[in-house]
Amino acid sequence: MIKFIAFVLFFSLQGIASKEGEQLANIERRLNASLEDKTFLFVEKEQLEIEISAIRTKIKSKKKLIVKRLRALASLKQYSWGKLLLINDLNKLDRDIKILKNLNKYDYDLFKEYSSSLKQLALARNNLQETETDIQKNVESLKTQQEQFYQLEAQQMKFLQHAKKDSLLVYKGHLTRPLESSIKQDFGTLRDKDNQFYLINRGELYTASPGLTVRAIGPGKVIFRDDLMLWRETLIIQHADNYYSVYAGMNNLSKSVGDLVEKNEQLGAVAGGDFYFELRHFDNPINPKSWYRK
Repeated sequence: MIKFIAFVLFFSLQGIASKEGEQLANIERRLNASLEDKTFLFVEKEQLEIEISAIRTKIKSKKKLIVKRLRALASLKQYSWGKLLLINDLNKLDRDIKILKNLNKYDYDLFKEYSSSLKQLALARNNLQETETDIQKNVESLKTQQEQFYQLEAQQMKFLQHAKKDSLLVYKGHLTRPLESSIKQDFGTLRDKDNQFYLINRGELYTASPGLTVRAIGPGKVIFRDDLMLWRETLIIQHADNYYSVYAGMNNLSKSVGDLVEKNEQLGAVAGGDFYFELRHFDNPINPKSWYRK
């Protein structure tokens, strides 16, 4: 079974962009960067929480040992160490002095480790607080960027409709999915529960039956077709206004490089197992969820 985590374009996607289109692309880049930062911050927070939990467990264990040692030291006070001077057996005297030395060193190391653990805990808590502050700043920044993006996008859509210019953007909210199947992995941050790490998915991963029809999400031109290792047959369609759609995991392709395609036109069939789809504006991966017809 093919596992798609993220799709990397092996060539540069370039085109002539309007001023508004460039502004949209710049905000999209910042949004993607902020989303990645958010993921890394949450990973850092999770690691710090694990570290704090481990330190607390260590401190709890050291506390138990310290309580035992304090009790032992209290009982040792009842022993008259002056009797050491009355011991005539040199071997016994040497043994008792070594015991005393080892006990003192053990207690010193124990309290030193306890003190060190408390300092580690204080540092980890401080780092956690700083990370939580960074997360809050990141969330606020994302909110501001998204508001700016939606405003500019709405203005761009009005301009395109008024000027009757061609762009995939005018189809936003009216596109159909590339195939009718259930989504295995959505766009965005994914948590791998088995291996305990995060993944950043640049597109959508579908669980699809072999032979299921794959269709173009919108009108455009095929600019890439190849049988990629692990990816199988892959198509990239260039849409108007520097938008691109990627279809990977197919066979029986009906289109070649240079062919024009219409919205909902059949491109091929699912090869089997997983099918991967990605939507890009310039080189920016964008979440296609809001582009589909509800």
